[in-house]
Amino acid sequence: MNKLTLIPFTRNCKLTNYMALPRSLLDADINETAKLMYVLLLDRAKLSAQNQAWIDSAGIPFVNYTIEQLASDLHKGKSTIKQALKTLEEAGLIRRDHHKNSRANCIYINVPEDSILAGIQPEFRPLYGQNSDLHMAGKPTTNKIKNKMIDSNDLLNIIPEEDISL
Repeated sequence: MNKLTLIPFTRNCKLTNYMALPRSLLDADINETAKLMYVLLLDRAKLSAQNQAWIDSAGIPFVNYTIEQLASDLHKGKSTIKQALKTLEEAGLIRRDHHKNSRANCIYINVPEDSILAGIQPEFRPLYGQNSDLHMAGKPTTNKIKNKMIDSNDLLNIIPEEDISL
């Protein structure tokens, strides 16, 4: 295993090269290998969505991963990988289809509904200090981050430092 070079995490760190685990999977009744495999498959699916070759005729991205590749990438045995795939499939987190002329199954990824920001427009989300009353007339007032999706790093830049309590 490669020796990692580590630095302290600070509030200004912009992370790259990381994978996402939907928070709701922390409480899911699946083992840790299956969770880690799901993270790897979800990361691959995000890449597939950007490449037309890995999108089926219905427009849905899929992952093409052999048992051997998964075993190597997760440092596990083939039987452990097969069991983790079965666990994910039984939980409804993945669907496997065998396609002609392919050694690997095409794996379709399902994501927990609470992990998606579907339909939320940033201009209608209350910001720090804004009134969230649903009966408010018109759009919220314009500010310097209009029409930009807000993430936690942006909030650190918006909120004055004296208002942040650690």
